[in-house]
Amino acid sequence: MKKQMIASLAIGLLVVCTVAADDALPPEQIRAGEAKQTQIKAQTQNVAAQLGAIIDEFKRNGLDGQDVEVLEAIRRVLGKLSDQEMKRVIDALQEARSQADPSQSKKAFAGAVSDQKAIIAQLRALLLEYQRQQALYELSLRLAALAERENANLKTVVDLAKMTGSATASRFDDTQRASLQIQAADQQGLKDEVNPLLAKLETLTKDADGTTKDRLNKAMEQAKSGGLKPAMDSAIEDLKSAALYRAAGSEKIIRDQLRELARLVAPPKDALAALQAALKEIEKQIESEKAIVEQTRKMDKKDAAELENRQADVVDRTDAVRTDLQQIAPDASNELKNAQNQMQEARANLSEQRRTEALKNEAMALEKLEAAKKALQEQIAKTEPQQKPEDKLAAAKQLQERTKEMIKKEEEIKTATASAANQNKEKELKALAPKQADVEEQTKDLARDAAAQAPEAAQSIGDAAQQMDKSEKNLAKPQQQAKTAQEAQAAAISALKQAEEQLGKQAEQLEKAKQELADLMDSRAKIIKLIEGQQKVQLVTAKMAAKPDSACASAPHVFSNLAKVRHPIAPPSGRGTHELLGQSPRPFYRSAADE
Repeated sequence: MKKQMIASLAIGLLVVCTVAADDALPPEQIRAGEAKQTQIKAQTQNVAAQLGAIIDEFKRNGLDGQDVEVLEAIRRVLGKLSDQEMKRVIDALQEARSQADPSQSKKAFAGAVSDQKAIIAQLRALLLEYQRQQALYELSLRLAALAERENANLKTVVDLAKMTGSATASRFDDTQRASLQIQAADQQGLKDEVNPLLAKLETLTKDADGTTKDRLNKAMEQAKSGGLKPAMDSAIEDLKSAALYRAAGSEKIIRDQLRELARLVAPPKDALAALQAALKEIEKQIESEKAIVEQTRKMDKKDAAELENRQADVVDRTDAVRTDLQQIAPDASNELKNAQNQMQEARANLSEQRRTEALKNEAMALEKLEAAKKALQEQIAKTEPQQKPEDKLAAAKQLQERTKEMIKKEEEIKTATASAANQNKEKELKALAPKQADVEEQTKDLARDAAAQAPEAAQSIGDAAQQMDKSEKNLAKPQQQAKTAQEAQAAAISALKQAEEQLGKQAEQLEKAKQELADLMDSRAKIIKLIEGQQKVQLVTAKMAAKPDSACASAPHVFSNLAKVRHPIAPPSGRGTHELLGQSPRPFYRSAADE
């Protein structure tokens, strides 16, 4: 990864160019070290400036997310090092060179060495954080691969259960016994691979901080509450005793839990990237469903079981997309749920070899998948316009104001509900139900609009809408349900207030980023010009005094190449952040074929 390359090369160059402060050095050698440090300082500043230009271009194109945050972190650290701390090193070396008193010269030189070590420590800390992020990325991929392996095991066990029926293990033929033994061994092997990954996840969680720690804590809680470890033990024991249907149930839990862990551990995508990846996956499932329809038209008895398995696989993959779209694209998610229902009906008809009925269900499933695709394309069209940072800031503030308005409306309904309930006015309570329904629809619209801009706030707003739905249903019932309606109204208001707070924090961050970017672009040219002038003076002096060693002499050239990093990855309009950074994007949903 380029971000790791920048940090690790910087560390290597600074380590090479750090000189031990055991004895006072002649002025010529100090001057050589001073020149080397000046070169590194200038090249580090150039890298930081180029990263600033890249970040500016990303934001102009409306691209954000984890990668841009990483670039901003690198730019801030490199800018601080080149502008402040490396300057202290150079000043200390200049002082050491100018001191006539050897003891004072040695003291100044020791200070320069100490500052260099501090610079190295900062860059090492930065690199360590990126290595942690890379470890999480790789852990996510490994969990996803094991989930797909378990999915294959599940299909094999289900097929074996269908073949053997209610027969005991003693009545299995040689092929069936061999298949069962292989399954048991593979299940044990999978458990042996999963447990170290869970231990690694626990270690990474302890070392993490901020939003990463919150995400990993959620993953750890999911691993415990989801029953992953007990399911792995049960699957092995059930396979040993040939309790195939129980084993299949355990394997389904394992597969689903591994998929969920892979999703939680992976570095989060921005909303647009997630929507685009989901669209590609839906398009895949549309093609798979079309193939199933064609095969069903021509199927005979021996094809039915295979087609039912293929339809089950499409159901699973569609469900994975549906889950991740619930908050950021609820309309598409609902269409996918409808498609799944038709697919399940198709599976039942395929099992009974009712081709005509199965074809009808498959056609309906295909229609719903296409509807989901259309809804997702519309959501992407809303998200995709290339906003400038100021536009995003205005959007966040607007969403915050709309959320405040929803809070006000819901509080009015809550007050009216309490008043009518206290006076036993059942008619007035029922009259509030349509008003609650209207506010619920407005809240759902707000959640859809917030999905791309602020996913966390959108989730809180979506929770509020669900509570409003509960309130509406209870208001339409007899007066005894008024208390339940009031509780739902209070929960809705609480969720909206949480969303309003989340949007407020986002607006503050955007304000800060906007100011940082303006300050960077304003001072960038001046700083580079000053550094370049100083570098020329120091280099001329250094060449007269001493010849740099080969390792440090090469440092400016390596940094010069790093400074050019902008050109190959400068983001043209419409490309994703992973592609721009030279990375292979993490697949939104992985299959066995992807592995």
